[in-house]
Amino acid sequence: MAQFVRAFAKGEDPPAISDHLPRGLQRYLRELSLAAGGTAKFFKLVPCAVEAVRMRFCGTAFSQESDAVLADLEQFDNTRPVAGFLRDLATGGESVLPQRLPPGAGRFLKQTWAWVKEGKIPPGLLGDVAEDCLKARLGYGDLEPDALSALAAIGATGGSWSSVAAFLRAIAAGEDPAVPADLARPAESLLVRVSLSARLAGVQQPRTLDIIAVGFGDPATGVDLFALAHDLVAMAEQVSKVPPRAERAIQRFEAAAPERTVVAQRLRSLVTQEPTTAPAGTLPVALRLLLAQLDALAKSEPIPLDPSLVGLAAIRSRYGGGAMGDCIMFSLRALGLAGPEYAALMKYLWSIARGGPAGPAPSMTNPHAAETAEEVRCLADPEVGGMRLIMAPARQHADSP
Repeated sequence: MAQFVRAFAKGEDPPAISDHLPRGLQRYLRELSLAAGGTAKFFKLVPCAVEAVRMRFCGTAFSQESDAVLADLEQFDNTRPVAGFLRDLATGGESVLPQRLPPGAGRFLKQTWAWVKEGKIPPGLLGDVAEDCLKARLGYGDLEPDALSALAAIGATGGSWSSVAAFLRAIAAGEDPAVPADLARPAESLLVRVSLSARLAGVQQPRTLDIIAVGFGDPATGVDLFALAHDLVAMAEQVSKVPPRAERAIQRFEAAAPERTVVAQRLRSLVTQEPTTAPAGTLPVALRLLLAQLDALAKSEPIPLDPSLVGLAAIRSRYGGGAMGDCIMFSLRALGLAGPEYAALMKYLWSIARGGPAGPAPSMTNPHAAETAEEVRCLADPEVGGMRLIMAPARQHADSP
């Protein structure tokens, strides 16, 4: 399948469709192949269906964009019934599901009809609108017209849906509304997740780029930088050249990423006392912190720590981003020696990185440590939903803590 799609994207002749693929997938690839030989057209049916429902409930007209989509559908024999169904639905008719629809269109129209006749809003649509409202709350921009149209249609559906729409609008506006009572379990679970994810005290603003950036320039090679750096400082009183065993460890560390050259130079200078050049450009965050830690170690000063950086690295490892890097492991080792609270935090972060339970997080009196522990717990707990916007889908339960 991957070979077929790659060839299709490059404009090359794709390989033969294997008979061993599932029947639905075979059909999909055949349709993809036929589309490449003619004029393929994409129709935004979901916004049209939403506007049809809104028009029926609220009396609003189709937007120019949706009206143009329906007009395009009416130009083709196999899609003309879809346009007719949606127009009839919008004007209050007793629409009859057309026969011989394109694949997938029948189920789509049945869901739209069930929304109008039975008040059953498609769960996928409700989830998408909730996600849009949460993103607006977290600063990703205002709600798009499609989301606003869907909110209007949801609110006009009747029953408890008006309270659902009001809840989502309040979330998007930055408020903290209570989850409406007496909702069906799926809708209630969804709104509980949204409510928890919107609270800055529970889940910090998604830090996707920060989590990814922790790994830049810091792959794991198995070099124990914490022990190596302390050994090099101790050697400085006895030798003037880095011993072969330590040099091999430095070379293995340095070869793992081009950005590590300046760090390798600083490690050697712990023994040689030779001056090192300032890094050219901006170093990745984990390497910058390690340089500051090595400078403090060389001067016998307290080692600076950034628990939140270690926490984000633990989250990255937990969700398949690779083992915690050598530089971050230096900080993790240092955390364990910074006092009882930080030792507990170190054990918790190491457990998170290896897939351990998200909670309970250790109790902390140090504000920075407490903030790190709470954020990591929330990002690691799919019940809270902190990772839904980042890497992994959440499975929410209404009685989540």
